[in-house]
Amino acid sequence: MLVSNPALAQLKTKQMVDKLIKDLKGNKTNALIIGSGSSLDYLPYADIINIFKYNSVIICLNDTYLLKDMYFDYAINHHTVKDLDDNFHKRMIKDIYRHPYKFVLSNYDCNDINRGTTFYEAPFYKYDGLPVCESTQVFVKPLIEKMDNYLFVGGTILLDAIGLAYHLGAKNIFTMGVDGGTINGYAYCKQYREIWNENEYFVTGHSHRTMASLQSFMEWAKPKGWNFVNLSQRMGNAFPVPSNEEVEYHKQGFSYKVIEDYPQF
Repeated sequence: MLVSNPALAQLKTKQMVDKLIKDLKGNKTNALIIGSGSSLDYLPYADIINIFKYNSVIICLNDTYLLKDMYFDYAINHHTVKDLDDNFHKRMIKDIYRHPYKFVLSNYDCNDINRGTTFYEAPFYKYDGLPVCESTQVFVKPLIEKMDNYLFVGGTILLDAIGLAYHLGAKNIFTMGVDGGTINGYAYCKQYREIWNENEYFVTGHSHRTMASLQSFMEWAKPKGWNFVNLSQRMGNAFPVPSNEEVEYHKQGFSYKVIEDYPQF
C-alpha cells in the first residue's frame, strides 16, 4: 500500500501488520460502547468501566480511547482517509503500535471505496461494511447472513460498534456517552472538545439522526433477543436525551426503515 507522507512511512514496520476482522474472535455476551457525549462530564465513567470490564467487551468510538483513565478492549473508527490531516494519521499510527490489535478500522473510509482506501500498515483489525455511511437507512444483511470480513455498519460509528459487538458474541448492548443531543449546550464532553472542535452539523443533525437510526434498529433487534441499556440516561435519569418528538422531527424526509436485503447503489 502507498503512504502519502514520508513521515508516516518511517512509522511502518514489517514485524506487525494488519489482520482481517474475521480473524478476531470473542465470547462475551455483553458489550459496553462508549461515545464522546457530554454526559461523560457528569458520570464516574472509570468506575463504571471497572464494573463492566470483567464480563463485557469495552468498545470506544472514534477517539474516546484518549480520555483520561479510559480503558478499552477495542477502539473502532471508520474515518481513516477523507478530510483528515497528516497529524491525525501520525498520531493514529503511533497509538495503534502502542495498543497493537486493539484498533478496528474500516478498509475504506466510511466503508465506501470511492472515499479512499486506508493506507495504514500497522497492527490493527480491518473490516469491510456496506457503503451506507451517508444513508439514513439501516441495512442488517451482515447480521442475518454471513458476509466474509463484513461487519454490520450504519450511518454512524455507533452502528459499526454494535456490529463489532455482535461479531464478538454480544447482544446485550450497554451505551455510555451516547447522548443523541446536547447537555448544557455541548454534544462532546470537555476532554473530547480538546481533541475535536464541535460544529453545528454534528450537534444539531448527526446526533439526532444517530438516535433515530438506533431507535429503528432497536425496534428490529429487540424481538430477536437483543437488549439495550443507555447508562447515560439511566444514571439517576439526570441526563436529557432527545424526546420522541425530537426524534420524529429528525426523521422527516428520511427513511429509517430497517432493510434486510442488500442496498442498491
